[in-house]
Amino acid sequence: MPNLDGFNGRDNGTQPPDGELPAELLQYTKERLPLDRRLDRLKKKFGYIIGTTHIVSNIIRTTKLKKLNKKFDIPSARWPLPLPVATAVVCDAIATDVHKRNGPDTVMRIISSQGKYAIPRSITRAIMRDNDPLGFEVRYHASRAPIPRGVLTAKGLNHEGSADGHEKFSSMALQMGPVGFGIYAFREKLSGCILHGAVVPNVRKASTIGHVYLDMVSVHGCIFCQLTVDHGSETGDMYAAHAALRRLYAPELDETEWKLFVAITSTHNVCIENIWMRWLKTSGRNVQSIILQGKTNSLFNPLDEVDMYVILLIIDTVEMLIKSLFSNLFQWLWPQIVQIEFDKFMDYWNCH
Repeated sequence: MPNLDGFNGRDNGTQPPDGELPAELLQYTKERLPLDRRLDRLKKKFGYIIGTTHIVSNIIRTTKLKKLNKKFDIPSARWPLPLPVATAVVCDAIATDVHKRNGPDTVMRIISSQGKYAIPRSITRAIMRDNDPLGFEVRYHASRAPIPRGVLTAKGLNHEGSADGHEKFSSMALQMGPVGFGIYAFREKLSGCILHGAVVPNVRKASTIGHVYLDMVSVHGCIFCQLTVDHGSETGDMYAAHAALRRLYAPELDETEWKLFVAITSTHNVCIENIWMRWLKTSGRNVQSIILQGKTNSLFNPLDEVDMYVILLIIDTVEMLIKSLFSNLFQWLWPQIVQIEFDKFMDYWNCH
């Protein structure tokens, strides 16, 4: 008798090796992809077809995917953590948000991006409501109407990238004497992914930004067809490098039709400017507050280049004061810390 449904004897392709499959499934959890999109990604990337659609009901059967997730201990929001454990995880996530700017969606995705737990939004919100009710009030009263914007368009992946510097950690912003640094980042317009972000001593120095651009190209092995920036003077060396690379590797592109380099006002460079708002909301303001504590609690004296930090160590209940640390310590230590935090933010943003 013929098999009209066609479920038996189906060619599922080749299952990826166990060395690659767990990492791929974990990445889907970090991005919180629905099951149908996970099946689609497995099919496109590995040629592995495990989801079948019933002809009559049009229901996608995902039993095999669920078995694989269970086999490799992939966290899933469908298998909720015990409430005490979930409460501890959520409270740890909101404990570092001193400005209380991260809502349930952001906290949920930050937790998922770490790859250890996947907590449903409803549980995340309930825990936050019970343990941090003030946060909801702060976010509600601090909200404001967004600036009206048009639709962002791009002709394809890597057609246009935006670049900009962030100076909320500069010496003028911190007001802690000569110490300070900045962040420079690149964002791809179509996907919205942050391709590269680097903490640098000065985001207004053209040679520094030129090096950061070349670092981005070396890491990703490609360039944007069009690079969009603001009118800052720091983009000179970057323009020269970008123009040389595009004219060398894509000489067939007419620069009148396929623009090479576009400089616009910061308020119109929405693609990258939006990222700085998200960064400050998620992690940036919290890190900045910790740095500024050195000024407000007198652990840092901006007028004395020798007496920088007074580090309190408690060893066997004996308090030891370590003084006379040079200003170079700040410039060596804090950029590395901020780079780690910005890398975490990039992982979170690119998975959201």
